[in-house]
Amino acid sequence: MTVPFTDHPCLPPVTREQIEQIVAKYGARAPDKLSEIEHQRREAIARAKADPLRNGFELEWWAEADGLLTEQGTQLLAVFGGNGSGKSTWMIKRGVQLAFSRKSKVLFLHEDERASIDVHQAMAYDFLPPEVKPRDGWKPKRSVSTNINYDAKNGFTDNAFTTPAGGVVLFGNYEQKRTRWEGGGWSFIGADENLPLAWLSTFLYRLGRMGGQMMWAFTAIDGITPAIDEIVRGAKTLRHRPVEPRLLSADHRAAEDQDWPLGHMPYVQQATRAEVKIIYAHSDLNPLSGYAPEDGRRSGYGYEELVKTLQNRPMVERERRAYGFARKTKGSVCPRFGAPHVVPDAKMDERLAKLPVTRFLVLDPAGARNCFLLWFAVDEHGRHYVYREWPDVESVGEWALPADDPRKWDGKAGPAQESLGYGVGDYKRLILAAEGWRREELEWVKTERCEEVWQRFIDPRSGATEALASEAGESSLIDRFLEEQTDREG
Repeated sequence: MTVPFTDHPCLPPVTREQIEQIVAKYGARAPDKLSEIEHQRREAIARAKADPLRNGFELEWWAEADGLLTEQGTQLLAVFGGNGSGKSTWMIKRGVQLAFSRKSKVLFLHEDERASIDVHQAMAYDFLPPEVKPRDGWKPKRSVSTNINYDAKNGFTDNAFTTPAGGVVLFGNYEQKRTRWEGGGWSFIGADENLPLAWLSTFLYRLGRMGGQMMWAFTAIDGITPAIDEIVRGAKTLRHRPVEPRLLSADHRAAEDQDWPLGHMPYVQQATRAEVKIIYAHSDLNPLSGYAPEDGRRSGYGYEELVKTLQNRPMVERERRAYGFARKTKGSVCPRFGAPHVVPDAKMDERLAKLPVTRFLVLDPAGARNCFLLWFAVDEHGRHYVYREWPDVESVGEWALPADDPRKWDGKAGPAQESLGYGVGDYKRLILAAEGWRREELEWVKTERCEEVWQRFIDPRSGATEALASEAGESSLIDRFLEEQTDREG
């Protein structure tokens, strides 16, 4: 018995075992039953091809991602996916669905305008319902609410379109000024690839006030970026999946402080910020990868091809490209520094009160900027505890801020670098007050909470120059710290 079956990864044809069961049940009518089943399959495939927005096939991990978005308080879902995992497709589809379902404002962001046109706008066009989809010289009738005009070379006219439901969809990119998109009152933001940290921080702040949600899809090919680090630092793994044996070993460890079993990779995580969820879209979760709906068969670069390519590649590349997981390596001075090394202030105070420690102070002059001061303690095992710094965020502000350009890993100068005009006497007063001394009339008095600082260090090159204002004439910065200073009160 020969029945022609079409191929589709999400709707497989009946198996040999199922055919035998149908033959046993229907006897002579089995061919008709098999033809009916195949006809229904072909109709479902045709409907998905004609109208993927309403009838398209959905990946299983998409349902998991949708569930995370519907959890109370979720503002951002970060989708760190492997190659061909379907993360951008899901993000674009959900944004277009929203625009066609109700009055809303949707923003899609990519690296540059060409990427926006070739990727985001092309995907959004594919998901347009047939009744409003421009094609073969035919354009939908414009109305007060609907304006859709598209061509493959230039994308949507003015990088935007509107829908019959009152939805507005706009396409932007990170080469534009961030301020252009700050006050949009967005219902939905879909960001792709290397989202700058400054953009992420801005949108997270504004989404809470707007009641909107954001998706961020990224394959961390080059490792951890500042924006990714902001999201994943201290994240708690909620669900994990076993690795592909052809790519990683059964005892594979991806991080020193991982909170998931060996031989597994993280799948769902809760970020330290309650409003942020993370899902890792593993490449093997997309059976449609490499499938070409135009000719109804696999003809592209799918998961099996990805496995063959990655088998001889470095381990970190396999983690990134197949699981969306990046180790903290790129642009990081301390790649192994993470959440376990950050101790809350109350716990730090409690620990230092119990331990026998030796305390030190380091002062780094910074010319026209404020000096940087750092207090640390060392215990008998050689462990170092950094327990105070100045300028601090609470009183002065950040030393550095995220740069709009994601390639500038060091960010840009923050308010703490703007000089307060302090001289040596000002810094001595600051240090004494921080270490627990109290000013009484014309002298500093030691209190019960005073810290015993064993040794103080200063950059010898800067300290040997005259870097701070002095009324006593020319002398090095080190000399002036050794001298006694008096203020106007004596």
